[in-house]
Amino acid sequence: MKNAIIFHGSGETPNSFWYPSIKKFLEGQGYKVWDPQLPEPTNDIPELKFQLPFVLKNGKFDKETTIIAHSAGCPLTLSILGNIKVRINRAFLVAGYARPLEGIPESKPILQKKYS
Repeated sequence: MKNAIIFHGSGETPNSFWYPSIKKFLEGQGYKVWDPQLPEPTNDIPELKFQLPFVLKNGKFDKETTIIAHSAGCPLTLSILGNIKVRINRAFLVAGYARPLEGIPESKPILQKKYS
């Protein structure tokens, strides 16, 4: 079965911005959609040490998986792709980053030192 995963950015929820519209559209196309509220235990700052284990434990990744990620959800997606053993169908990274954002120190906790 086709499945999609939507990862929100920092300080956001699955109900922010365009996420509900994308979820509804994908469900209409026959996708099972998982749009989790990602753990952000420190003042809405996404931390890889919390989010990656949560997603790897609860997410379903296979050749039918599509990931859509925004902002801080993008480096999370890159980390996921480096930690799963299957090849997913595709990933869409929207307005993301893979290096610390200048002047925004809270962008660092979600990043890996490097990506493969």
